[in-house]
Amino acid sequence: MTVREAVLRGEKRLTDAGIEEAGNDSKELMLFLKSWSYQEYVEALLGSRKNDSAQASYLSPEEESAYEELILRRAERVPLQLITGTAYFYGYAFHVDGHVLIPRYDTETLVHAVLSENSAGGEGGASSVLDLCTGSGCIAAVLKMEGGYPEVEASDIDGEALKTAKENAAALGAKIRFYEGDLFQALPEGKKYDLIVSNPPYIAETERVMLEPEVLRSDPEKALFGGPDGLSFYRRIIPEAARYLKAKGKLYLEIGCTQGEEVARMLKDAGFDEIRVYRDLAGKDRAVRGVLI
Repeated sequence: MTVREAVLRGEKRLTDAGIEEAGNDSKELMLFLKSWSYQEYVEALLGSRKNDSAQASYLSPEEESAYEELILRRAERVPLQLITGTAYFYGYAFHVDGHVLIPRYDTETLVHAVLSENSAGGEGGASSVLDLCTGSGCIAAVLKMEGGYPEVEASDIDGEALKTAKENAAALGAKIRFYEGDLFQALPEGKKYDLIVSNPPYIAETERVMLEPEVLRSDPEKALFGGPDGLSFYRRIIPEAARYLKAKGKLYLEIGCTQGEEVARMLKDAGFDEIRVYRDLAGKDRAVRGVLI
C-alpha cells in the first residue's frame, strides 16, 4: 500500500467516526509513524525522493498494521496529542500524557496578556512569577522562555502531573522551581510574587454532557471541573492571592467564555483594581487580570 492510499483510507475511517479534522489527523499520524518532517511526507507522496523513492512511497506490511492501529485509536476518540505524546503550545513542543490537561490554543490568550504587559526585571518589571495548577507546565515554561522572568515557580496538587511538567521544563532548558500541594498550600510561608498566573479547572458540572468525547475520556477530571458552577477555584484563588502578591502585583486567570463578568466582580470584591477581561481570537472572554491595590 502506498503512503497516499494509506492516508486517504485513514482519512475516510476518521471521517466516518465523526472526526472533524480527519484529513489533518490521518496525515499527522503518518508523520508520527514514519518520524518524517512535512517536507519528507510531501516528497513521499510525490515519489520524488532521490535515492529511495520506492521505500518512501510504500509502507511495509508492519507499517501498514501499525498505521491502522494508530487510526483505530484516533477513531475511538483518543486525542491525537495523546497518541503522539506531543502537544504544541506557543510554538513549543510539550510532552503530554493522561495525567495532564492537553495544552489548548485558548490558553495562549492568557500567556500573551502576561507577556505583552510585563517586562522582565528592572525598573517596573516583573522578577517573580507563580503558575498555579501548572499541569504540563506549559504556561510556566513559556513565560520563562519568552518572558525571561528571573524567578518562575509553579505548583500542582498532582505529583504525576508535576513529573510531566518537570520533564517539559528540563527538555526546554527552562529553569523553574516546582511545588507539590493544593494551590498556595504548597508554597513557603511569606513567599510573594510580582505575577500570579493560573488556568484552573473552570468547567461547570452541568456542562459535562456538552464536552467532546476526547475531553471526557482523556483529560483528567480534576483538571476540568470547577464545581457545580465552574467557579469553585476562583473563590479560593482570588482571596488567597492577595497574601502572595507584592504591592501592585497582578493576578491573571484563564476563564470560561461566560465567566468574565463574575470573575471580574470577585476580583473587585477582593481588593483588586485595574480589572481587565481579555477576549480570544473568536471574540469570547478568555482571561481576566486584576492588580492588587
